[in-house]
Amino acid sequence: MKLFSSSDISNSTSPATSAARVLIPLIGLVVLAILTVGATVYLAAQQLDQSVMDSSGRLARTALGQIERQIAVQAREYAYWDATRANVVDRLDMDWVNTSLGKYSFETFDYDSTLVIDRDNKLLLFATDERPLEPGAAEPLSQSNTQELLQKLALPIARVRAGPMDVPTSASACIRIGGTVYVAGVAPVTPEHPTEDQLVPAPRPVLIYLRALDDPRMLRIGETFEIQNFRVSQTENVPDHFAQMTLRDPSDTVIGHMQWMVLTPTQSFFKTISMPFLAVGLVLLALAAWVMSGILRRHEELASRVGQLAKINARLLDSESQARSALQRAEHATRTKNNFLASVSHELRTPLTAIIGFSQILKLRRRPGKVASREDEYAEIIHDSSQHLLNLVNDILDLAKIESGGYEMQEIWLDLNREAKSVQSLMGTEAMKRGVTLDVMTLNNPPALLGDSRSIKQILTNLVSNALKFTPSGGRTDIRISLKGRSIVLEVEDTGTGIAEDDLDVIWEPFNRTRNPDLAKTEGSGLGLHLVKVLAELHGCEIELESEVGRGTRIAIIFPPERVRSVAA
Repeated sequence: MKLFSSSDISNSTSPATSAARVLIPLIGLVVLAILTVGATVYLAAQQLDQSVMDSSGRLARTALGQIERQIAVQAREYAYWDATRANVVDRLDMDWVNTSLGKYSFETFDYDSTLVIDRDNKLLLFATDERPLEPGAAEPLSQSNTQELLQKLALPIARVRAGPMDVPTSASACIRIGGTVYVAGVAPVTPEHPTEDQLVPAPRPVLIYLRALDDPRMLRIGETFEIQNFRVSQTENVPDHFAQMTLRDPSDTVIGHMQWMVLTPTQSFFKTISMPFLAVGLVLLALAAWVMSGILRRHEELASRVGQLAKINARLLDSESQARSALQRAEHATRTKNNFLASVSHELRTPLTAIIGFSQILKLRRRPGKVASREDEYAEIIHDSSQHLLNLVNDILDLAKIESGGYEMQEIWLDLNREAKSVQSLMGTEAMKRGVTLDVMTLNNPPALLGDSRSIKQILTNLVSNALKFTPSGGRTDIRISLKGRSIVLEVEDTGTGIAEDDLDVIWEPFNRTRNPDLAKTEGSGLGLHLVKVLAELHGCEIELESEVGRGTRIAIIFPPERVRSVAA
């Protein structure tokens, strides 16, 4: 961290020089930013306009392709029909023609002309739409133009005649007759069920449909495909905002141009906003200059505060160093405390064991049925007090080992039923003395539990001892083992005094006891439940606590599934 002193401030340049050094580059950066943003937006607009142009071209090609496919498919459908051959090629039936290839096709499919030629290209049928012309529609094709028509369709006619004799092959093409561009559909007249003679390769009659691409039809097509001002032009002169696509006949000769209007919104938009955008840029530049002048006015104030910040920074560094040193001393004190408690607890256990042993001998000296003497009462008091003190020392020693990291768990696969019954035998005398019923409810064929036997027995002993202390005579304490999904649950439930809601958060802390004055005189160090919590967490368990004042308490230790396995496994 860099510290600033008063000498740094005195060596700083004057405000005018600072303004020149800061303001000029800033103005340049603002101008450069505006130009960069403008250029980027303009290029993006050009790209967008080009994308719109390309999209409109694809749409126009799609519209023309659909017209060509439709007329080719219709020609194939009507050419591959025995009725067409019978009523046109074999003999000409105009009534049938009007209901199928003529008037019906004109009204249904919007065709202009229908032609059928024989295998020698002689005209068998020529029919045109006789409905009144729409404004701008092309004049109907006359029979005198049929030779020119057949010449321009020579390649498609030859191609479809070269197809399979039993299945017609259709084709479409754009041609120009006079000043009108037509779309033609061509297909050979093919019997549905040909004889062997008809399957011999030979020229076949051909059915031809024509549709003029005049202004009314192009406008209707444009409405269908949402193309504006769709038309066919003979010249390449394209007005502004128009695009075009060249039309060619089968011989690759240019016969016209499809043209349509393409809206380029971004170009028109930028033409509209160019002047306001320039005005906004100038306003922003002026605003930047005004902001910089305010910044420069603050320059001297900030410089004067740098020294103060440096002093504060130095004090913070000193405080941080002191805090770090205090933390190290606290950690050392904690380790010293733990070592001291472990040492003292160890030293106390040896004489306490002797006192408990001798007091036990004195208690056993009294014969059954004999009234206890004062010495016998003293021996029993000494034994109970020593046992209580030994339990306290053991709790302190275990707590010190856990906090110092010296507590080692010897995990094995064990039977929780057996551990519970062992604790029942151990605490049975205490329960009987207090007039409390102590029962164990175990599982049939319980799964094996991976854990430290000593820790689990300590958890059970502390929970049962705590329950017995707060359960009045005539009550009961139950040890219950059950399954919860793939987890195994160890719970101790009593009918004792219960725990007040205000005490639920503090009973797990070391040396904390209930604040109920009626219960505070109960013996205990306040370490039992804390050790239960610590040992349960070492096993990765969850703890559930339910209690109601005057009704009792239930504490459940839930061992995770990874510590449980079936006996068969």
